[in-house]
Amino acid sequence: MDAVLPAGSTILWPVRDVLLPASLSDSRLGIFGWKGPENGKTLVPVRVVAQGAPVTSASPFLIVQATFDAQQVKWRSAPTGDNGCLAFGAWHDAIQRPVTASWPIAIDLSKLPAGLNCVEAAAQSGGSMEWETLKLRLEIPSP
Repeated sequence: MDAVLPAGSTILWPVRDVLLPASLSDSRLGIFGWKGPENGKTLVPVRVVAQGAPVTSASPFLIVQATFDAQQVKWRSAPTGDNGCLAFGAWHDAIQRPVTASWPIAIDLSKLPAGLNCVEAAAQSGGSMEWETLKLRLEIPSP
């Protein structure tokens, strides 16, 4: 399902009509938002709450999943410049123990400054010395 929404708006998604009949749980869904052109997307925060539930302030998290069993998952960030990402900082561990393929991995972004940031995540399987990487541009909201 796609929707174009202005910043700060909400959408009501009738999960009983589609998700429940298809037996789709939250572990099989990905909800994300972005702005900008297709070749220069910037991910923006999305908050998912049940209808009628109170909306509370939460720290920004990025949820990633490896398509393979991962022994290690790390992440790092960089400020953005006019021509993309500037120098990346140190790597941080995203997991404490190996995870199976498609397991959601939450990366706490609360230490990043508000505004545009680059984030790189890297995962390594147990049988390989190679790292699979993902680079994203995302916007951290002001507190």
